[in-house]
Amino acid sequence: MKAHLALARVLTSTAARAAAPSAIPLYLGLFLVLPVLFSPNGLQASTVTGAAKASPLLAASLLAAWLLLTLHVACAVVDLPATFPLRALPVHRALFLVVTGGHLAVVHLPWALLWARGEGVLAGVGAVAVAAGVHGLLLGRSWRPAEIGAMVALGLAALLPCAMTVPLAAVAAPVGVASAFRCAPERSSRLRAGALPRWAPAAL
Repeated sequence: MKAHLALARVLTSTAARAAAPSAIPLYLGLFLVLPVLFSPNGLQASTVTGAAKASPLLAASLLAAWLLLTLHVACAVVDLPATFPLRALPVHRALFLVVTGGHLAVVHLPWALLWARGEGVLAGVGAVAVAAGVHGLLLGRSWRPAEIGAMVALGLAALLPCAMTVPLAAVAAPVGVASAFRCAPERSSRLRAGALPRWAPAAL
């Protein structure tokens, strides 16, 4: 157990350092803007979430905007080249997936807070699961039948009442997290290769 906790701490501290350059400006900006936007004389969270529930197009647009806003942070907490050798340790893969899912959930805490304040805790849990799962699928870019089914389920979960969101997201989100985790080494190697000159004389 101590070894598992130590590994989780290493993974989390590495993810925090990798995400800090993208996360700090983003969340600092949100911290400054959202209290003004949702002040007593401003918008209410229930107004936003209620409108999203009444309009699937608005719900999809808000989710897409949030996912785009946090994409760099989500990528940073998943693509951790320094931790790839740790995958060879005699540790069950589920530990890595739980930690990775936790990292993605932290990325989406403001989104979860919006839905929790507007529609209740259950809606907040469903919102964070949907966002983490969709980000995982987008980062994984592996469109096997399981991933396609998970994306459909998460899309439905984002548009259904909160009572249906959590069961669907609970089944589909782990598929997205696993896809992002599995494909992270390949994705990181492609990014590093893209940073190098493809034409030999260009390196001179």
